[in-house]
Amino acid sequence: MKKTILFFLLIIILGQNDIILAFDFTNWPLSIAIDDNDKKWIGTYHEGVVCIEDGVWTSYTKESDGLGDNVVWSIAVDLKGVIWCGTRSRAGGEQWTDYICISCFDGEKWTQFYRFDEEWDTFDEVHSIAVDNNNVKWFGTKQGVTRYDDNTWSRFTTSDGLPDNYIYSLAVDKNNLVWAFTGGNICSFDGEKWSKYPNEKTGIKSTCYCIAVDNLNNKWFGVEEGVIKFENNTWTKYADTIPGYNDLDDPGVEVIVFNNDNDIWCFSDGGEGIYSFDGTTWKSHKNPFEGEINDAAVDHNNKIWCTGLFGIGTIESDSQTSIVADNYIPFYSLKTAYPNPFNPTTTIEYNIPQDSHVILTIYNVSGQRISVLKDEMHTAGNYSITWNAEGLPSGLYFYTLKAKGYSETRKMVLMK
Repeated sequence: MKKTILFFLLIIILGQNDIILAFDFTNWPLSIAIDDNDKKWIGTYHEGVVCIEDGVWTSYTKESDGLGDNVVWSIAVDLKGVIWCGTRSRAGGEQWTDYICISCFDGEKWTQFYRFDEEWDTFDEVHSIAVDNNNVKWFGTKQGVTRYDDNTWSRFTTSDGLPDNYIYSLAVDKNNLVWAFTGGNICSFDGEKWSKYPNEKTGIKSTCYCIAVDNLNNKWFGVEEGVIKFENNTWTKYADTIPGYNDLDDPGVEVIVFNNDNDIWCFSDGGEGIYSFDGTTWKSHKNPFEGEINDAAVDHNNKIWCTGLFGIGTIESDSQTSIVADNYIPFYSLKTAYPNPFNPTTTIEYNIPQDSHVILTIYNVSGQRISVLKDEMHTAGNYSITWNAEGLPSGLYFYTLKAKGYSETRKMVLMK
């Protein structure tokens, strides 16, 4: 089994003559699930699946392990401990048989389900996965809701009562009702028919980004207007009571999780706000990470694991106090030089998650190598180094960090 560290941001660089050709954000954690053994399963953008167990990172990729694709939009764990991943499919005219939408891992091998399998002429990208009390898997896709009971695949579309086939969010409650947002409406499925809830009752006027079910079987919906709760046939909207929510530049709750005390935690669109609710009082918390939180899950120690462009971080989930982000280094990462612009010195900081040979190099705008600041073994930790550009002309410069296959480049400006 291959052991590796998940990349934070991968910058495209071609090695010939050390010339920088292009920049691109090509990988970050997209989704996360935690199993009964407290293993963290993380779906990424372009680097497959990573499992974290007792500080050990194991990666699974298409090339090395048989994962369907290295872009994993959604991830879930079923009642038997099998890992289910909604992976990318790509447009290809009639050439769909090479593209896989779902992969599962039973602890020993990955199994893939093809778009035009003999038993399953199914759908496009899988953005939501939920598991009911009978271990039936439900998948929210761009072409309806698909169900799998470990023997048979079935699909529900507009012909079965769905308002639309594009499923934005999906969840299953304690009574095995399937909840979905599609066609601008909340819908539920009782095993026989789909029921639509009018927006006049739900109060939803925009997209529902996420659906979550708490320990008491209350349904919670993350929408642009705030958070909406469905309890005992009553819809309650929270926005005005959430401190600072109405002041957000880009409102919208994209992620909802519940900690082990059944406190709700909500993460807003764009990473502007984090909010917790203990059933009585809403609290607002400053986002301790740099950027939007894509997904979150709670471990056995009541810590919330968060994924996003920043990498992976954890926060304590005691809503009675201010949240504290762990100083966790899950990725290789290269930070923005400070100051920038600078004259003539600037400081470069970077993170190394495991013992690695590190090369830190400075280039000019023509791609010529100006200086090698580091070319040596590092132990895991945070590092910083000051670069003195005395004697060099003003202009744009690049600095590149390479370690164990990881490579990232950032730019800085010398201004005299």
